[in-house]
Amino acid sequence: MRKRMLGLALMAMLFTGLMASPGQATTLSYAATCDNEFWMYISTSPTIQGTMIGSGTDWGTTYTGSATLTPGVTYYLQVLGINLGEQDGFIGDFTLSGTSFKFANGTQYMVTNANTAQWFVSPDLATGYYQSPNSVTDYGVNGTGPWGTRPGIDITANWIWNPNSYNSYDLAYISTAITPVPLPPSVLLLGSGLAGLGLLRRKLGLKK
Repeated sequence: MRKRMLGLALMAMLFTGLMASPGQATTLSYAATCDNEFWMYISTSPTIQGTMIGSGTDWGTTYTGSATLTPGVTYYLQVLGINLGEQDGFIGDFTLSGTSFKFANGTQYMVTNANTAQWFVSPDLATGYYQSPNSVTDYGVNGTGPWGTRPGIDITANWIWNPNSYNSYDLAYISTAITPVPLPPSVLLLGSGLAGLGLLRRKLGLKK
């Protein structure tokens, strides 16, 4: 009987560990810059700017920062970029500390790129974050002129901007989704099984 109870206890510990991993808070970290300035926000709505988590005012500087994500919530990384001269662009890489969340590419790491399934770029607030048009202007990977290689940013990251750039004073509203990762069916099945074993134990009046 003791062996049976020990087995049940070990299964319960395993289930608790599996449940705890997806439920832990996750840290979103970034390294980014913009020609010329940017403000970065985290939001729980695709059309609301959200809470600012960082900013930058010099494209020659790589800015880093982080934000904490609450388990089970869908987030939107929102970037407001402003161009003050002839050239414009935003570039960065982004990392999630655990497997509780994933980026639009299905992993815990993503760079700026011209994939419209991963990055939405809009030309004005009337169009808004995460709204149509969702096309992306791609100026090339990190190292492309006139910026050269931006240290601290993945070499595969691309400079991106809105599709209606005027090579003068203009804005870009850049957005991507960060979604929670659901528990795998095997974990849910294990939880159901453990609950059933506990119920059976009570019904049979099993003792230590």
